[in-house]
Amino acid sequence: MTGLFAAVLFLAMPSASAQDTAGGITLDMSGVSLEEVMDAIEAQSQYLFLNDGADIGHAVSIKVKDADIESVLGSLFDGTDINWGITGTSIYISRRHSSPADTSGAEDGTIIGMTGVGCRSNAAAYYGK
Repeated sequence: MTGLFAAVLFLAMPSASAQDTAGGITLDMSGVSLEEVMDAIEAQSQYLFLNDGADIGHAVSIKVKDADIESVLGSLFDGTDINWGITGTSIYISRRHSSPADTSGAEDGTIIGMTGVGCRSNAAAYYGK
């Protein structure tokens, strides 16, 4: 049933590209929580973050001017334990497992990969649901 819901949600989302934010995203934030940066991105764009277990309470700093969403997300998440991907106007984030075959916590051992527009090939999200 969850798969059906996800498929319906995906099909219902309007299509958008990373370039749809007029003028790009401008941020100058230092020592704030990742959650605060995500809120600022949502306020400046049409994107909405959906979090599946990523720690967003730690402090980060970011300074970008008129940047596209993929550049901003790369600055925030590359080199961290957070996977990210963009589908339509949704930005999915999740905690990176130790390896793609990690099914710890999965009730049935199923691994589901996340793909979509803007999804980083080196940061495909895996869910054990």
